[in-house]
Amino acid sequence: MLSQHIKMHGEVASQSSILAIYELIRNVTNFLFKSGPTGTISLGILYYLFGQFGLLIQSSQSGLTLIWPASGIAFAVLYLYRIKLWPGIFLGMFFLAIHNQIPLPVALLAAMGSVLEAVVGIYLLQKIFPETTIDRLNGLLAFTFFCVLIGPLFSAFFGTYALHVYLDPPTRPMVTWLYWWLGNSIGLMTFGGALVAYTIKTGSHGYRVGLFKEYQFPRAVLYLVVIAISLANAAFPDDPLSMVLLFFALPAVALIGLTGGIRSAAHVNLMVVTIFILGGYTLSAEHFLTHEIDHLFLHIAFIGILSFTSLVLAVFGIEISEKEVFHYKSSHDSLTGLANREYLHNQIDAALGTADTNKKAHALMFIDLDNFKPINDSLGHVAGDRMLNLISQSISRHIRSRDCAARWGGDEFAILLWFCPLARAMHIAELIRKEIADQVLEIDGNNYRVTASIGLIMLSNSKDTTKEAMARVDQACYVAKAKGGNRISFS
Repeated sequence: MLSQHIKMHGEVASQSSILAIYELIRNVTNFLFKSGPTGTISLGILYYLFGQFGLLIQSSQSGLTLIWPASGIAFAVLYLYRIKLWPGIFLGMFFLAIHNQIPLPVALLAAMGSVLEAVVGIYLLQKIFPETTIDRLNGLLAFTFFCVLIGPLFSAFFGTYALHVYLDPPTRPMVTWLYWWLGNSIGLMTFGGALVAYTIKTGSHGYRVGLFKEYQFPRAVLYLVVIAISLANAAFPDDPLSMVLLFFALPAVALIGLTGGIRSAAHVNLMVVTIFILGGYTLSAEHFLTHEIDHLFLHIAFIGILSFTSLVLAVFGIEISEKEVFHYKSSHDSLTGLANREYLHNQIDAALGTADTNKKAHALMFIDLDNFKPINDSLGHVAGDRMLNLISQSISRHIRSRDCAARWGGDEFAILLWFCPLARAMHIAELIRKEIADQVLEIDGNNYRVTASIGLIMLSNSKDTTKEAMARVDQACYVAKAKGGNRISFS
């Protein structure tokens, strides 16, 4: 018990620390971007810093970089705060031009393309899908189409045009355009998608939060696998094996997204891109200085596929889980967590279709509590609800995972025992009867008990419908209660 308490306390403390960090980041970003002048300057500084980060793997042969993180930063700021901060992109590009000795006309045209990239994508997204977010499948697909695919068309066009007019004309302008478009698209998908994903509240997705915790260790192992593959990919960009290894990263990032949700998908996407940039700079700097980057096209395209896959599966998992939660709530009793009457009816219908086959049968049990009404009337419904929960827990402890226990209504319960012979069914009924009789509800120093009258029948598809089966088992329960209760009656 002490170890469980310590573990629970540790989980609460860890979750509180993470929430505190998110809250601190939110407060800082709100301070930086809420006002126009401060927000513009802040965006300019961030655009410059992440632009320099992307230029770590710039090819000296073509002047191009494989990934442009600054595009994702600009998108996230304009999308989450205000589009009016767009002059910050020009400011950031101006800083980049000074630091890297880029001709000012080239920087201005590139900045114009980057502004259109973000503004047009955001406008189309908010105009056509005004109420959606990227944690919904239609929102994620809209973000991918308008912001990741359409938006970079502008930056690629203006950037390629600037290089062609003001610098040495590229020998293959379409290749230059394609790389510019791809680098900005990856930056938008990874950095932009991640920053927007971090603003989404993950606590609203029902039981899936528990699923996230349950798979923490396997997810940690998958993270290590992705890190190893990403490092190999960055260290040996020329080795065909590094490309093959990327295919093994696909199921890993897919599982991370599916079991960890939108934020885990964002984490792994940022991790892959960051390792590729830093790893390429520290482990393969000479390669980028002496080689063209055409042969890395598939590497970068596949990183985009990895990022999209992890986000899609994260969103798909969230939507599936919400449907499951809705189905669970519509088929289970809100007080006890047991199935409700309608769900049990469906289970009995299915069971009757297989009863009397292969010399197997199903048992149906009906439980009516004895002496429950005086407790409920004298102590109130809160005490009655506590007793019903205790009884529900007793029932659940003695049935198998395939069986169906339901609250029929009031103080009545029904249990369907799948493929259960009579002797086994009688044994389970006796265990339940005994535990209910031993169950104690303590209130203000006083102990209260109930007992159970239990009816038991074996289902038969030759003579039963669901309605007839329930009538038979209810009659068996009535016989048990008429004989004084706290007993089992088989019919």
